[in-house]
Amino acid sequence: MRDKILFIMTHIIGSAIYKIGRAGDMVWLSIGEPSTTKGLRGRRTVYPYAIHLHCPWVFTYEGSVWMEDDDLSDINGQSRFDYLIEGIPLPLRIVAVDADERGGFYLRFNGNWMLRAYIPQEKSEAELWRFIEFMGSEEESKHFVISGSSMD
Repeated sequence: MRDKILFIMTHIIGSAIYKIGRAGDMVWLSIGEPSTTKGLRGRRTVYPYAIHLHCPWVFTYEGSVWMEDDDLSDINGQSRFDYLIEGIPLPLRIVAVDADERGGFYLRFNGNWMLRAYIPQEKSEAELWRFIEFMGSEEESKHFVISGSSMD
């Protein structure tokens, strides 16, 4: 599994993460130089790549935890994630990618930042993370998906 993940993700080395956000308990990263395209609802900004995380993850700065998946928990409509994300100096350039045999990966960035995504011991059939390569339209985009028991 490690070799397949590296094959898919090593070409983003040198690219930058321009945006990080969340939708509920999913974290998304927008990677690569942004461009605009015309869609059904007008013009929108798109990025060549994206990563969606549904698995345990941790963002570190100089080896110390900056934020992690537990920070997504909502308290009165707010989460620690919403506050902590503001402290990450975007864009961050990807300087290294690595993966493990279980399906986890890490991205190392300039400025001593790192993102590590883990595959939990108790595997389920649910999607854990997804790498998307935008190919001009949503229908043409390539999706690489890691779930608890497979890789598509």
